[in-house]
Amino acid sequence: MMTNFKIWLLLGLSSLFLIAACSKDPDVIDESKLADFSIEFDHIVGEDRFFIDPNYIYRNARGEQFSIRELRYYISNIKLFRANGLEYTVPAEESYFLINAGDRETRFTKVRVPEGDYNRVQFMIGVDRERNMMTPEYRTGVLSFNPNEGHAGMFWTWSQGYIFFKLEGNSPVVTIQQDPTGNQQFKYHIGGFGYPFDDPEAMDNIKIITVDLTQASGDHLAYVREGLRSNVHLTVDVMKIFNGPNTINIAETANVMFNKEESGKIAGNFSSLFTHDHTENYVRTESEL
Repeated sequence: MMTNFKIWLLLGLSSLFLIAACSKDPDVIDESKLADFSIEFDHIVGEDRFFIDPNYIYRNARGEQFSIRELRYYISNIKLFRANGLEYTVPAEESYFLINAGDRETRFTKVRVPEGDYNRVQFMIGVDRERNMMTPEYRTGVLSFNPNEGHAGMFWTWSQGYIFFKLEGNSPVVTIQQDPTGNQQFKYHIGGFGYPFDDPEAMDNIKIITVDLTQASGDHLAYVREGLRSNVHLTVDVMKIFNGPNTINIAETANVMFNKEESGKIAGNFSSLFTHDHTENYVRTESEL
């Protein structure tokens, strides 16, 4: 009887050791394995929530009232950095996203990256020069000219290149001269990738944003592990378009498209839009976010 008990005890202990040996230690990193990683773009307007609503009125630093009708922008060329200086660049074909603030389903940029502990992320606002110059067959997904899946009006058909950032709305300070329709619309369509490349005066509004994950209070590095998801949660303060380093007054600047000086001022505010709020690690389902 005692012999049987010892056998069962040994079998039980062996099973426990086997389970422990097979369990994934979250501190052990295997860079040959890919895991899910995302950046979340959560929109706000100053201290207020973000609404696509003609009746919801905001007020910028100059006191100008405005509502928002549309906000879209491209995120591309995503990179992640480790504390040891190593970096990982997401393959180009997997690294183009069109954020539509009116559709929360588009707020994540979901990619696959090697396991690791990442302390910085980097991305581009816009579409890089190389992709802008490629023939249509190399412009797929959100860059496509297919109306069922593509750029959704984020391309200048009369010129060359994508609209990197589009903000449209209404304001009572817009005059009939600025908007002959009488709808008091303001429109900021920002693009330009330095083409022609031999022209020093060519408009170039491509901006690279780097987010330091060590600046948020607490431990908010991205711990990327196989079978789980790490999500870097950014707030995007749309008010910074008006109240950023470059003050934008709607009454003076109601329409900005292919104007180098004015579009450059708006693009110069892009870096102030993004703040790292927190990071969610070891996420199993998107419903947890």
